[in-house]
Amino acid sequence: EKGNFPGAVVIVGRQDEILYWKAFGHQVIEPNVEPISKDTIFDLASLTKPIATAASITILRDRGEIDLDDYVGKYLPAFACNGKQEVRIRHLLTHTSGLPAYMDAAALKQQSGSPCPEKVVEKICSLQAAGEPGEEFRYSCLGYITLAKIVQVTSGKSIDEFSRENIFAPLGMKHTSYNPPESWHKDIAASEVADGP
Repeated sequence: EKGNFPGAVVIVGRQDEILYWKAFGHQVIEPNVEPISKDTIFDLASLTKPIATAASITILRDRGEIDLDDYVGKYLPAFACNGKQEVRIRHLLTHTSGLPAYMDAAALKQQSGSPCPEKVVEKICSLQAAGEPGEEFRYSCLGYITLAKIVQVTSGKSIDEFSRENIFAPLGMKHTSYNPPESWHKDIAASEVADGP
């Protein structure tokens, strides 16, 4: 009613029973208004950190393939420089790695094109630490990009593939994905106003 966000879908369940499921508002409000439905797909954005990346790291830990106290440099040797030598996986998980909060993605895109995931990881590995590991909480996507690369190095599968096979499919999350197929686009709620398609 206040217009703070365009729409939402609420679902409440217990075991295999849906107790309440209702859609409110719109999935798109610009340039056209489109109503939301109970089947609208939402961008999880930073929720991918706990839902996909942290869960994948935990699965690898449970399988004995990594330890949360392992140094990041064990998996990404190029990371162990510029004050980041003592950073452990647990520091990345808890945003206490000492990594900067962000980097200039626009400059990297201009330099390397887009998408350029390998260049992003190279850039993170070369960054100067902004602090000592374990010293300060600093929310940073860079740590989770690094964790996703550790999943790939350890498992041989991208975070997309690993989380689909080990989290989404086993839990029946049929419409949870990185880079959703074009056939889903009509059901995805808008997350930003952008120029062009």
